[in-house]
Amino acid sequence: MISKRLFQIANMIPKDMIVADIGTDHAFLPVYLMENGLAKKVYACDNKEGPLSGAIAHIEEANLTGSVIPILSDGLTDVPKDTEVITISGMGSELILEILNAHLSGFENIQRIIVQGNTSVQKLRQYISEHNYRIVDECVVEEYKYYQIISFDLTPAERPLEAEEVWLGPVNIRKRSETFEKYLHERYNYLYKLNLEHPLKDQREFLVLKKVLTGYGERKMLTIYGSAMCPDCVACKRNFDFYGIEYHFIDINLKLHDLADFLSLRDKLPVFDHCKEIGDIGLPALVKEDGEVFLNWEGYLREKGYEVLPEEGEIKAACSLDRKGC
Repeated sequence: MISKRLFQIANMIPKDMIVADIGTDHAFLPVYLMENGLAKKVYACDNKEGPLSGAIAHIEEANLTGSVIPILSDGLTDVPKDTEVITISGMGSELILEILNAHLSGFENIQRIIVQGNTSVQKLRQYISEHNYRIVDECVVEEYKYYQIISFDLTPAERPLEAEEVWLGPVNIRKRSETFEKYLHERYNYLYKLNLEHPLKDQREFLVLKKVLTGYGERKMLTIYGSAMCPDCVACKRNFDFYGIEYHFIDINLKLHDLADFLSLRDKLPVFDHCKEIGDIGLPALVKEDGEVFLNWEGYLREKGYEVLPEEGEIKAACSLDRKGC
């Protein structure tokens, strides 16, 4: 039984090809390919004798001697040139790029290259784009963490990759698989919280994620009218930040036109009637992407299945025109 990650790599390999698995470790992928009739022959390659010994033992145990051929090779250096598919996975993207840059030009029969970097996956796509190669398929696999797998060939691409495609992948963006969507949201929420605590020095990935999440009409941000001096607004922001709910906060104390926008809403909408009757300002006021305005942010959280966090410090009343609450 192989891992979910290796299983997905196996599914991306065209059938009946000669495959070279670089950094094969215990030859789990090569053995799986041959046991399931998915390859013509597989080279199990590693640059260390220890892992290669483990691979040899696994190959012999599976009775695949002759079909899975162990090779001690530094990257692609000693890999036979009849190889048609190269797989490189389970290592850093920088090392993968070193391997590809060093010896890929010597292979004339390559039909597909499948890479899975553990770090900085965008660098792999940048390499593919700069060399005018074509991404054929991609996927995101969740197995304790998220892995991005990229399959490409040496066919000239129609155009260079755009920024969001470099970071997230053109096929991933087009397919929008459930796992990819989950990865997008979790990664964005993680960077969003980091950016709140300490502004990120490199904002590129954060901005790309934001663009992809909001630019396709599938997720829009709430707008919150409030004030940094309003205890209920502070509590609302703290809860939304904790649960990773994206929003655009407008502090009505900072700009007159923002204050005017809020007062226009307050004057016109029935949702503020009770606030006006009891002398409350009506903060925070939340505006959904469809324009609906609501004031019960705690109810909004509960509808989404979240518990409102306990109060921090002294509990104060909502902001009111008589200044008793702020």
